[in-house]
Amino acid sequence: MTETAPRNTSDRPVEIADHIYWVGAPEERSNLHCNPYLIVAGEKGVMIDAGSRPDFPQVMMKILQTGILPEQIVALIYQHPDPDLCGSMPNMADICANPELRILSAPENNVFISYYLEREKRDLLTPIDRQDAVFRWEGRTLRFYRTPYAHASGSFVTYDE
Repeated sequence: MTETAPRNTSDRPVEIADHIYWVGAPEERSNLHCNPYLIVAGEKGVMIDAGSRPDFPQVMMKILQTGILPEQIVALIYQHPDPDLCGSMPNMADICANPELRILSAPENNVFISYYLEREKRDLLTPIDRQDAVFRWEGRTLRFYRTPYAHASGSFVTYDE
């Protein structure tokens, strides 16, 4: 009999640093991992790469387990436009009923990201270039660094200062 390595079946968010949670899950069939992160400052949260459409229920359950409600999320950050990161965007944009909500990505990504959203939600798209590659909320600062040769021309990484 052949043994297989145990899989991470965690159904809870994992706090990887102070107020930074991995709220993702492994994908058993493809062996890809959904890797969304929730950063909390004060009473507000920011999501990074919220995951695919099939991942949405599990990701949202883990967000709620951190104590953050969807309406407390002020930004959705997408580091490139692939469906494993952006597929749940319509769900997230609908459930995060917050008038402050912004969807942040590079202008090159927004061309593709706009297709995930209904027309009336496209005004949430905010190019990171127009914000001097920084997003601030509740005393916390995220800085964006472009990595155009890493995946796609609009790719970037997020650094939490």
